[in-house]
Amino acid sequence: MATVVESGGAAESRSAAIPKGAYYALIVLALANVLNYLDRQIVSILAQSIKADLKLDDADLGFLLGTIKPAIEREVHKEFDKRFGKHAEHKEPKGPKGHKA
Repeated sequence: MATVVESGGAAESRSAAIPKGAYYALIVLALANVLNYLDRQIVSILAQSIKADLKLDDADLGFLLGTIKPAIEREVHKEFDKRFGKHAEHKEPKGPKGHKA
């Protein structure tokens, strides 16, 4: 609740109404933020278990985390964008003679 004091000194009280959609958007964005954080951290969290299970040394684990993890993330994000992205119905443009541009 906000209180506004005018030049005459009288305090006027008014309530700012927040629409329900704003709370819904806040919850959706908060959940998306948590999922994004977990998505980026899950391989790092499991790194020692992966290292022990696959009997990797530090160099192999570094290779796994440095190259394979971004490749997996890229593929997962491409699939997610293909299914749920704003251009889900959009087809890739083709150049002359039916070749991709």
